[in-house]
Amino acid sequence: MATGSTLNLHKVRIEALTDGVFAIMLTLLVLELKVPEMPRAEAELHLGEHLRHLAPVFVSFIVTFIVGGLFWYLHHLSFHFVNHTSPKLVVANLFFLGFVSLLPFSMALYGRYNGQTIPTVCYFANFIGMSVGLNLHWLVARREGLLIAPRHEADLVLLTRRIRRLLVASVIGLGVAIFQPLFAILAFTAILLVLRSRDRLRPAA
Repeated sequence: MATGSTLNLHKVRIEALTDGVFAIMLTLLVLELKVPEMPRAEAELHLGEHLRHLAPVFVSFIVTFIVGGLFWYLHHLSFHFVNHTSPKLVVANLFFLGFVSLLPFSMALYGRYNGQTIPTVCYFANFIGMSVGLNLHWLVARREGLLIAPRHEADLVLLTRRIRRLLVASVIGLGVAIFQPLFAILAFTAILLVLRSRDRLRPAA
């Protein structure tokens, strides 16, 4: 049996683990949207008011679900090019999944205390942890020669850019969160869109 850096592992197990963690994480997000508890008579008068208080949580749920889905998609897309895994790649993926599993907590904090600095910083720090994990996973896969030779090298270049821009947008979002927490998610979204537009105009060479 091969040992050390030559040990090759099937990728199916790590894909199954990743899908399971993401499925649970995305499901747990909705648990923050709790139905207000009140008598029916009181609900006739105040249910709308209580639902309005849930608006920040609902918005944070939508944003987090989309961002979580984006991380899952890029991880899934990267594994399209992975032939097999190695111990280093397993460690990199576990690092990534550790931050993925924290997302329901950081979303709950961000949704309940929307507009405050500490919850927003924690939220974007979680994004940075996931982004670092995903970039680390992709770096290990490329450097250890674990990839299937693509039909076009440009495919790998484009995927690398997509993975990197999540980290850039998360870092900028965190920077904005420290000074203007209400605008952090707008900055994060704007940077992603700007980088996406720029990457589409750049040649994938």
